Amino acid sequence: MIIRTKVAAPTSTARYDHGMGGTNRDEFSARTKASLAARAGHRCSNLTCRRLTVRPAWQDAEAFLNLGEAAHIYAASPKGPRYDASMTSNERKSIRNGIWLCKTCAKIIDSEPAAYPPEMLAVWKQHAEAGAVRDSAAAADQVGLLLADIAAARELVLSFCESWERNEPYMGFEVPFEVRTESLLKYSNDRVNSYHREVAPHVSRVLTIARYILGSSHQAIIDLDRESTHASVNYIGMRECARMLQQLHSVLELR
Repeated sequence: MIIRTKVAAPTSTARYDHGMGGTNRDEFSARTKASLAARAGHRCSNLTCRRLTVRPAWQDAEAFLNLGEAAHIYAASPKGPRYDASMTSNERKSIRNGIWLCKTCAKIIDSEPAAYPPEMLAVWKQHAEAGAVRDSAAAADQVGLLLADIAAARELVLSFCESWERNEPYMGFEVPFEVRTESLLKYSNDRVNSYHREVAPHVSRVLTIARYILGSSHQAIIDLDRESTHASVNYIGMRECARMLQQLHSVLELR
């Protein structure tokens, strides 16, 4: 069956090169363009847009409209925006130099390149692909439940930390060193045991579900796993664990 698609208009950089008589562009292959679209879940990678870039054509039951564009992070030619002369031709047309956007956002980033530096576009791409992984692994209501669990776990960590820190025993130097040391060690051991009993299971549950949705190699998972392992040792570790929970929450709630 033949699928008919709407022919895409030239990108803003392509139009610019054409107007200046330039023809030496390092274009993406058709396979690279298709991979960029699929890896972004066929949504614009702009974190404030996230528009779906494919839809049915109403007047043709066999056709669909492509509303997206494979844009270059670093320009495909010297006259384009964000051009990097140190890159090779293969690097410019590599999928690593591409980002999937709707046609409107592709035009905007190339019209105002200073406002959309390569580093920003790389972050857009990373989060868009993480969003596609998330959406393929869980329905919206499942993600919503996990977000609620993460928020609850974060509040539990912080409240535990504040409560135990507030009640930390204070003993002046008039108290013998041995007595002070024994008291502080007992309090520390009690805190660690209470943390593993009351808090750690909730953080562990969040990690288990988040790994299923985002994958074990996602940086937010790695960071939380690292901090949660030693969070019970001191109050700094607990607060850092809470910060990593917030980071994971931010990744999962991206549109």
